[in-house]
Amino acid sequence: MLEFEMFDLMMFIAGLIFAAVLIHLDILAMDFMISIDKIESLKNFMSACSAIMISLLIIAVVFLILFFIAMYIRWLFRKEEGIKILPFVVAAGEDKYSSKALSILLTAEMLRIIRIHTTQLESVTPICSENANFLIKPSSENLIVEITMSGAAKVVVPSIPVGWMKKPEKCPFVNAIPFNEEIISEISKIGTIEMGMASIPLGQILVSLKMLCPWGTNSSIISGSLQKYGSSTSLTACLVHQNGKIVTWEAKNIEDSKNVKEEVIPDLARDLAYMIFQDLFIEDTINKFSKTWRGFKHFTESLDAYNYYYFADNMDNLEHARMECLNAAKSEINYENILGLLCTLGIAYLNKKELSKAEELFFQAIEIKEDYDSALYGLGYLYGIQNQPHKALNYFDKIINIDPEFALAWYNKGIALSNLGNNEEAVTCFTKVLNLDPKFVLASYSKGMALWRLGKNNEALKCFDVTLDLDPKYGNALYGKSWALRDLGRYEDAIICFDKVLGLDPEYLNALYGKGIALIDLGRQGDALKYFDEALKIDANYVYAWYGKGVAFADLRMYEDALKSFETALKLDPEDVYAWNGKGNALVKLGKNKEALECFDKALTFDPDFVHAWNGKGNALNGLGQHAYALICFEKALNLDRNFIHAWNGKGNALSGLGRHLKALGCYNTAIRLDYQYVNAWNGKGNAQRSLGRHDNALKSYEKALSIDPKHVSALNGIGNIYFDLREMKKALKFFEKAGSDLSIG
Repeated sequence: MLEFEMFDLMMFIAGLIFAAVLIHLDILAMDFMISIDKIESLKNFMSACSAIMISLLIIAVVFLILFFIAMYIRWLFRKEEGIKILPFVVAAGEDKYSSKALSILLTAEMLRIIRIHTTQLESVTPICSENANFLIKPSSENLIVEITMSGAAKVVVPSIPVGWMKKPEKCPFVNAIPFNEEIISEISKIGTIEMGMASIPLGQILVSLKMLCPWGTNSSIISGSLQKYGSSTSLTACLVHQNGKIVTWEAKNIEDSKNVKEEVIPDLARDLAYMIFQDLFIEDTINKFSKTWRGFKHFTESLDAYNYYYFADNMDNLEHARMECLNAAKSEINYENILGLLCTLGIAYLNKKELSKAEELFFQAIEIKEDYDSALYGLGYLYGIQNQPHKALNYFDKIINIDPEFALAWYNKGIALSNLGNNEEAVTCFTKVLNLDPKFVLASYSKGMALWRLGKNNEALKCFDVTLDLDPKYGNALYGKSWALRDLGRYEDAIICFDKVLGLDPEYLNALYGKGIALIDLGRQGDALKYFDEALKIDANYVYAWYGKGVAFADLRMYEDALKSFETALKLDPEDVYAWNGKGNALVKLGKNKEALECFDKALTFDPDFVHAWNGKGNALNGLGQHAYALICFEKALNLDRNFIHAWNGKGNALSGLGRHLKALGCYNTAIRLDYQYVNAWNGKGNAQRSLGRHDNALKSYEKALSIDPKHVSALNGIGNIYFDLREMKKALKFFEKAGSDLSIG
């Protein structure tokens, strides 16, 4: 409670006491009236009342004087804090400016600074982004394809606290108010006492005693003036400390016009407030906010603009915050106090997909402090989502060098390595994360994905199961587990797992696609087409569904429909190498080998190491009778993947076409050793054996092919050709009819 409020309260109490005395006097008067006969005369009665009234009045006056003295002494010894701001002196001719208004304006600006730096916000929301790829390899009888799909591994950015600077426990400007609203102003208004020819200004004397009192603590007093010198407008302030120290400030603005523009005054008052705040408060703190008042001003204005953006999500506020923060960085060298704000603004721009501005802010932070982890993290994330994993990896490595136990940095390094195809090292990173934090769900899931890409499906399954133990409803882990089961040949289990994913999200397009591929593996192409169509009902531009339809139609030998599906996929994504490969394979089946060559070359333009395109190109060249060139393509494919059974089979076909049947036989045997159920290799082996005159062995090879696929046309024709060679025409005709062929096939 302020002193003048207490003074009013005590005056009210004194009035109540005085009223009680008067009531008591009335009671005495009544007693006197009753006993009037005891009073000799009315004159004596009035004399007695007058004496009582005078005594009571004297008592009341003495009481009030003593109370005022007590309150004055208490105020005299009071320890005051804060700053008193006197009304500013306004230069002659500028009467339109109020002196009191200027002091209030300066006060408001200083309190605004306090408000900005004491606003509490929650932490900045972290950003997660889907940013990993994995391979899906649906195998089919006649059409060998490979599909790339977007996965769901996430790059994680840690939250950055909003407490960019230490909050002072007690701020010296909390009590900064205009001078004439304080009790000292009211005391100074007490009049003068006339003593003959002289007059004593009692109010001023009382205020002076307060200023001179050695026991109390006086607040600092700021006085100031508004002046105009030619085209220059100047707002000056002067502070006198109790110890006699004097500090002055000047905010100046030079105008082209001779008249002072009204909007200049608030700007000058704001600059003056920052100057005062910088000199009187910041210089006394252990952790300085800034070295210059301009740097502190830009930092504070940026913080204020960000506060408005935080609550209103207005991009104009965010842009203003960015410009002010960059100006703060330019105002001071190595201004470390703005580092947190720079990174917070960078993350805000990342959320808004304005990556160039985010990059500028992160680089500005690193320029101030090269090992600032939040900025390094932001740049790593930014390059990650821009598909620049090499750059991302560089920044995550820098963070790990700073803090080797930083789990998130290891995790994001693993994601970058995965995107570079370095899954072995990625697994090492994810293992490191799980050693630091065994319950890191994303790390367990991502490790499973990396193992799956390496073909280590059993190990991948263990990771997915650990992930699901931590989070049973984590759909991405169920999805990854589905593909691992599928690659292990456990197609029924894979379908069950895909169904669980769809139970969590019936419109999960990738799961609909995955289930369709698993159904193709089971030979249920018709059912697979239903799921691809269901996905296309949700999103007609879902390229993988069109691709899946192409695979299903090719397996059903509906090559024209397959061709249309692949062409639709290419309209949606002209750089999809898998769709180009699928289209090429369909054209080969339709006997359009020259057109097929164009498709394979197109795929190789986008990915020169795409093994399936080299294999497909070899098949097309074989179809054109260019077996020597085909052989080169198959060798290229095998250099990329020595275990690629389709290239071994194609190489065997090329060698057979060149009449090198023994070497061709070796290629077919290699393919069979890699996959004993590979029907095309058994058929090719039978062809080579027949060409070598080994009819009995050839017959066994064809029969093995038919045991795998009873409708394999080439194998049926092969057996027919053997019986034709042996002049067993009835048997030959029987197999040719089954193949839907005629005698000319042989």
